[in-house]
Amino acid sequence: MPRRQYDQDDEGFGEASRFTAHLDRGWSLLDRGDFQRARNSAHQALKLRPGVPDAAMLMAAISLAEADPESSLEWYERAIEADADYVDAQLAAAQILLYDLEEPQRALTRATQARELDEATPADQLDFGLLEVEALVSLGDRDSAAERLDQLAELWVIEQLLDPETEREELARLLREFAGDPLELDTDDVEQLMGRVVQLAVRVARLHLDLGAPLAALPWLDGLLHRFGDDAEVWYLSNEAAYMAGQPVRAAHAALQVLQLDARQPAPDWSPEPADLHAKVVELLVNCPDPELRALAREPGFVVVVNEAPPFELVLEGVDPRARALALAARSIREVEGAPTLTGLALYRRNLLRLARESAQLDRELELSIFDELAVFFGYDDTRRERLGLPPSEWSAIIGDPRLRPRDSDATSAPVAKKAAAKSGAKPPAAKKRSAKTKPRAGTAAKKKASTAKKKTAAKKKASTAKKKTAAKKKTATKKKTAAKKKTATKKKTAAKKKTATKKKTAAKKKTAATPIKPKPAKRKSVVKPKPALDAKPKLDAKSKARKRTEDPLED
Repeated sequence: MPRRQYDQDDEGFGEASRFTAHLDRGWSLLDRGDFQRARNSAHQALKLRPGVPDAAMLMAAISLAEADPESSLEWYERAIEADADYVDAQLAAAQILLYDLEEPQRALTRATQARELDEATPADQLDFGLLEVEALVSLGDRDSAAERLDQLAELWVIEQLLDPETEREELARLLREFAGDPLELDTDDVEQLMGRVVQLAVRVARLHLDLGAPLAALPWLDGLLHRFGDDAEVWYLSNEAAYMAGQPVRAAHAALQVLQLDARQPAPDWSPEPADLHAKVVELLVNCPDPELRALAREPGFVVVVNEAPPFELVLEGVDPRARALALAARSIREVEGAPTLTGLALYRRNLLRLARESAQLDRELELSIFDELAVFFGYDDTRRERLGLPPSEWSAIIGDPRLRPRDSDATSAPVAKKAAAKSGAKPPAAKKRSAKTKPRAGTAAKKKASTAKKKTAAKKKASTAKKKTAAKKKTATKKKTAAKKKTATKKKTAAKKKTATKKKTAAKKKTAATPIKPKPAKRKSVVKPKPALDAKPKLDAKSKARKRTEDPLED
């Protein structure tokens, strides 16, 4: 947070030193998430110098971190009362009005007035100008928004800074001009400025998409990717722009980059295991107020799958790489035109954790993601959606193109933008989505999440229907072809068998005709020999008698 310079006497008691020490300690504690001790330091600074806006700015940042935008706006207003020309306070107040409190008309008025401040640099003027365009989009005045975007003269500086052909010396000059020609510009200031350039360029690209001009958004995203090719948020926005522009191959390439870059981010220490998430889903369904969804918890065929992220093959088919929940369905091959049958629900842990900073936020995000995905699948009306704690459906607005949805882009995830966010007094646009999701109210963030889930489901259904129709046609054609082949083979086999049998029969006839019949030999009559009498003795010849005498000498 840049501190304002005020010429006040120290009065010999080290008041200025104590004031600065309390502020520095408070910002440090805020960065570490110790909100109570940070608030104590801010109060000590307020006691020392209540007329200086720096302590009020710290209190506003603490309130915003605690998801209390109303209190944060009050502290920013107090800082503006102390110094009406404090540009950072004016910018942060306008952003809270637009992003968190959903008051685009008040945000438009404040941004238009603050743009004319004498201390506003070209970067500040462009920031206020983009806020005006975003407020007009929120009010539904798209023509005025497109006209105002074209009138922003400061955009050429961003274009030159992102141009890969801009020389290094020219980059330094442009950065100094963009910052309002400061007396000193050290390394930290350059990083902060480049982080702001990233944020502003992402917002310009996002506005082009919101106004239905994806081809105008792609050059901005190409320039960002040239400078910051490892930024997952820029790749994510490039994926959406390419899909809207009718460039599916480019969109798929960007989506895969998002998956790979998101996988590098470590999970927080408090993140639950997949089994714990599974148990929470079952508990939500058991206690669901809607009887149809409550019955799913007792359905044995309903499966809950918890994965880290959507698989590559689904992303290549057009599924959002940051989808948090996805209804799984099947359709019978005989009922291609009928409604699919719900078979399960897939949850993606990494995408759920990306939008939560604590366990309570994750539980709320999980509940919204599950109920919204199932409500869209079953086509619930607004009454049933309200019973589930969901905002009204915007289905009619997305029938034309299911991918035209506001995604959860976070420009501050760029390496240089993170450093800028830590030092800048202006709240980055992404902060409004995190703070809105902290509170259980159905605000803009909840509507965007619901719209995102509905449109992802619509895209999934459309792709699934087309794919299954194609599969059915292919399967039918394959069956017919296989049946024809089998029939032909059977005919050939039958013909071959008949031909072989005919040949064998013909050969047998020929053989029978050529072979002469031989007469069977007569049977021999058996001659019965007379049996010798029992008392008859065999006659011995002289030789036998002589041998017997020799063998029996005693008889001799």
